[in-house]
Amino acid sequence: MRAPKPGSAEWLRYMTASKVAAVVGTSPYESRFSLWHRMHGDLEPQPQSAEMSYGHYLEPVLLQWFADQHPELIVKPGEWAEVDGWAGASPDGRVFGKTKRDQAVVQCKTSRLAYEWETGVPPGYYDQVQWEMWVTGARRAYVAADVAMEFREYPIDRDNDRIDHLVTEARAFMDSLAAGTPPPLDGSSHTYQAIRALHPEIDPESVEVPAALAVRWLDAREVVAEATEAETLAKNEIAALMGNAQRAVWDGTTLLTRQARNGGTPYVVAARGLPSTRKAAS
Repeated sequence: MRAPKPGSAEWLRYMTASKVAAVVGTSPYESRFSLWHRMHGDLEPQPQSAEMSYGHYLEPVLLQWFADQHPELIVKPGEWAEVDGWAGASPDGRVFGKTKRDQAVVQCKTSRLAYEWETGVPPGYYDQVQWEMWVTGARRAYVAADVAMEFREYPIDRDNDRIDHLVTEARAFMDSLAAGTPPPLDGSSHTYQAIRALHPEIDPESVEVPAALAVRWLDAREVVAEATEAETLAKNEIAALMGNAQRAVWDGTTLLTRQARNGGTPYVVAARGLPSTRKAAS
């Protein structure tokens, strides 16, 4: 059986490896809310972007590269697999060897942003291959990745605790689909895009906003404005401290760089991949 076509009736029936990350909040492409409405038939399938098309065409190349690195293993294209008629996965490749330990799945990924891979496989892809291992019964996964035009290999062992969490959340999600009960709203931009698509018309009406919600939104706007001003002040102070230097560094991490376009006046730009947790300055 082939993998169901996105948007088809078969596709709507299955929780797949590419969807489960959205269910648990680790997908960079979809929220739980937007996925629910897509699978409920309220939204069209996501169109294939140029980046997705590029990745699709590169899959055979990455799979062949992985096979070349492992002559001791048998590497074949992946096939659709499913569990109990509701959970499915279609890994890009399957690996076979002398022992059960050698049986694995291969997932091929492409990314132009090296900083997203500085600590290993991004969380959404990690959840994707854990789901694939559960559906196929594999004990190991390999992510073969083209990261900023560099081929990389990431071995990942089966994580049964994580799989249990994914399966529990996925079952609850599928039950909510059957019951017609959408998940609560969240702060994801994908949820906002879904809300926009769900309401494409403009009616000449007014809606009364509850006081608590109105105050919460107004307060949030003030917090954003204050944070923006504070961030700009700190950036100005660092820019003044930099003088003519190209980079501003703290504790080994590049914070800002000075750039110029076509010989114009230099300006500062925040570095990519900045730490998301606060560290106390020593």
